[in-house]
Amino acid sequence: MFVSFAHRTAQGTATGGPLSSVPTGADIEATLGARMALGSRDAANVFLITGDHEAWNGPSDQTVQTMRSWGVTTVSATLVEDRAQAASNPGQQKKKKKKKSLSNLWGLRRHSPAQAQLQALLGAAIFHFVGSALELRNELEKLASLGVPMQGESKPIVVWEPSNLSLYDLQQALPLADIASFSPNTLAMLLGSEGDVDEAAIEGYVGTLMVGEIGPSGKGIILVRSDEKHLVATKEGGLSWTPTFHTSGGHQYIHRAGTASVFAGAFAIRFVQRGNAAEAALAGSVAESFAQEQVGLPSRDPCPNLSAQEDYAHASYGLPRGRAAGNEVWNLVGFEVRVRELRERIAADRRHQQSQQRRLSGETITDEM
Repeated sequence: MFVSFAHRTAQGTATGGPLSSVPTGADIEATLGARMALGSRDAANVFLITGDHEAWNGPSDQTVQTMRSWGVTTVSATLVEDRAQAASNPGQQKKKKKKKSLSNLWGLRRHSPAQAQLQALLGAAIFHFVGSALELRNELEKLASLGVPMQGESKPIVVWEPSNLSLYDLQQALPLADIASFSPNTLAMLLGSEGDVDEAAIEGYVGTLMVGEIGPSGKGIILVRSDEKHLVATKEGGLSWTPTFHTSGGHQYIHRAGTASVFAGAFAIRFVQRGNAAEAALAGSVAESFAQEQVGLPSRDPCPNLSAQEDYAHASYGLPRGRAAGNEVWNLVGFEVRVRELRERIAADRRHQQSQQRRLSGETITDEM
């Protein structure tokens, strides 16, 4: 269902030392967010591209082992890149009387495990990219050459974190992305702005971009991480802010960098699942919170027995599910439990704001009499 095509830098390929498990690459960050939001039952539908290749620096061995233990499917970068190269240069393949099917293009056995994994990867519903507009176009062309549909109802969701590009290049490429995720500084740089990048400035930047086309059908989404809030912008729904789960001064707010891709990965999964940007933002904020609680990957523990008991109590007596909803806990807390907590916190803040507004207008608050 989800795969990141974010190429890693040399700084994100450590195989030893104290930083070997730190998700320093956008691919690991986005994969982490997607895995947490998708849950244990569908973990195999999250793909991680691994291994060394001239066009691809894979994640560390320790990180790969951890992701595999969480049920994530790993696919060799060499297999992906070699297949793409062969697809773009069909003349180099041996000519045969019978036309080869895409699933047997390299003479791989039709039912080989590697082939099955690659076919599943190419059928993912969400593809995540980081880079310039040119890099995005090249990656999409690569996927199209491999048989991934780029139009119609079966087209996958494209999540893009733009970098190293001009405003013109960005505006030309935004129609290709269903979800575009930015940092405030990136937006300010693209639009040639100086000074503080506050919420009002961010809304202005996003408003400028929303004038053009976002997404293939004009219904794309823009995400921006700003201090302790996330902006979600669509042409249909306008601009809305979702708070982060942790505040910057909180004792659990340890890892301050490298969490925007975690948000994007979880957001994309939940948006595909439910089609609701507000719900997707909750999942993104919660996934980000687990990544912020340590330098490195969060801990995961399966809780099948406790989860089964909670499911029974919920079905039989209507009791709320506890910390192990989803058969697993992250840093000893269930993902959906934290989503529910954030949703309730937002609702309480909204009620408080409405109460304050009514007081200022001179209305009587009946539930306080």
